[in-house]
Amino acid sequence: WWTPPAPIPSWEEVEGEAGMHSKDKQEDPFAAREALRQLVELGYIEEPDKNEEKAAGDAGREAKFNLARAYHDGGVLDEAAWRLEELYEESPDQPRFGIALARVYMRQRRFEEVRPLAEGMLTNIEQSHLERANRLDEAVRRIEENPGEIIAKANAHREEALQKQVEAEQAKAKEEKREALTIELADLTVDDEFLTKRKRVLQEASEKIRGHDVRSAPTVNLLLGRLEAMDGEFEKALVYLGTAELAEPRLPGLHLQLGQTYLRMRRNEEAIRAFEKALEIDPDNAEAHEGLATSLARLHRYDDAVDHALTAVELMHDMPRAHLRLGATLTRLELYEQAVLAFKTCLKLAPRTPAAHRYLAMLYRTKLGRADLASLHTLYLRQVQEQINSGQPTGPESQAPAPQAAATAETPSPATSPEKAASPRSEPGPTVDPGEVVTIVTGLPRSGTSMMMQMLVAGGISPLTDGNREADDSNPKGYFEYDKATQRGSDSAWIGEGKGKVVKIVAQLLAKLPTEISGHPVPYRIVFMERDLEEVVASQRTMLDLQGRQGAELEQADLAAVFKDQLQKVHGLIEDRKIPCLVIRHADAIRDANSVADNLSKFFDGALDVAAMAAVVDPALHREKAPAN
Repeated sequence: WWTPPAPIPSWEEVEGEAGMHSKDKQEDPFAAREALRQLVELGYIEEPDKNEEKAAGDAGREAKFNLARAYHDGGVLDEAAWRLEELYEESPDQPRFGIALARVYMRQRRFEEVRPLAEGMLTNIEQSHLERANRLDEAVRRIEENPGEIIAKANAHREEALQKQVEAEQAKAKEEKREALTIELADLTVDDEFLTKRKRVLQEASEKIRGHDVRSAPTVNLLLGRLEAMDGEFEKALVYLGTAELAEPRLPGLHLQLGQTYLRMRRNEEAIRAFEKALEIDPDNAEAHEGLATSLARLHRYDDAVDHALTAVELMHDMPRAHLRLGATLTRLELYEQAVLAFKTCLKLAPRTPAAHRYLAMLYRTKLGRADLASLHTLYLRQVQEQINSGQPTGPESQAPAPQAAATAETPSPATSPEKAASPRSEPGPTVDPGEVVTIVTGLPRSGTSMMMQMLVAGGISPLTDGNREADDSNPKGYFEYDKATQRGSDSAWIGEGKGKVVKIVAQLLAKLPTEISGHPVPYRIVFMERDLEEVVASQRTMLDLQGRQGAELEQADLAAVFKDQLQKVHGLIEDRKIPCLVIRHADAIRDANSVADNLSKFFDGALDVAAMAAVVDPALHREKAPAN
């Protein structure tokens, strides 16, 4: 009357969309953020707004936390552990990261690491509370020592804020062609009476923080209760768990932990009440159903027990102990064939479960007349017991996939040679005035973009630069940059200044190019510099070291992989917008400057001075070279 649900090999093989982004649109947000940081510190992209940067950092951190939780839920525990360890190390003031890590450690049976982690969390929380109280006390001290100065600053700040509001309203009214509204200061007086009230509020807050016992927090008590239960100190565990229950009766996991602790103490009636409370909060909690089935079976309430065991395996098929409990209860009900199915399912999920082999050996020998299968499971049981005695784990082991090997080196491009690249993907069209075309030199920083700017200027095209960035050891012939071209979309109107000229823009910003200016299409032409990614990243590292900057917190191979993916997307963007593009390999320009200069001139309809462009190239400046194969 019951059989386990049939599993399928993999959802990967089921046809249809899975609701995920396509592979070409997926991106690691953390690596992308670090790659952006690299470009900012190199000086090729403007520094992001601090609030924007904080928001991006917070979003990235939350995404990383959610990913770690997904690995935890999926049983990929090693992957979850190292991600949570990294998060907790970066943000020790976030107890939720530490609590999540403790849960992973417990599932990994790394019990010796849980208690020091918990103590470290409590210490961090206590230190954070102390620092907050000290800041409040410092604010009180400033009020007591310099009340007049504080009043003056507060009123000046209010006046400044009012002036900004007035100016904003006037600008908006002018834009909307209406009379500006009158904006007045809020009815708030900052005086001695106000400061006295403020001081009292700060003092009360400080006293409350200093009087708060961090270790009384319900989540902390739940964790401490679990630790004591793991050590077999059940009475101590109940004290912690009882404290947590008084503070937060509906705390997730609390009643489940209480029920499991009562089970280990053989206090079955209390265990039933705890598991029932857990199910009141979460009716679909498979672990609570399994615990309830165990408690009921101990009290010989087998019919009720089998119902909850069945519910547990329906809710979470991948839970070996629920199948074991179901099999044991079915055995008590003398439903031997069905019990065998349950034990077999348990062993499919956890092949080295001693109790399942023991039950099967008994059933085959005494109830089903299969001495051969009984002997087989007796043999398996003996082998498992030997493994236990030798200290080997008997449960199913979680194998986390190793981090993906970073992609290397060569960046694919739409053109594989200068000859092929000399045939652009599309033309601006015969009706386009060359004086209207904006020529862009692009690529990764340190891919030869400055060299290409020098070549085109020598060939006869005027550059759009401001001279703000002076030549240095990294670029002794100059950068040929324009500060506005480093903006990340905050203002693109400047692009009109580039008509008939050449401007350098880092590849990652090409997506921000406007298609129109003042309602008129902008014709572009792109020279795209490419260089071996090992050389690019090594050259960027050298440049950062010379400037005393840190750059991205990524291994060079990982950074190269991010750049490779970003460049592929940029090339796709250029294709989609049908912008004429000539791809130049840095190595080709160094090796054969004359051929590259000739191809450039062809791309520009023969309007450039080939000899002058070739003369610009200085092979001696090719200082970072990829290792020979």
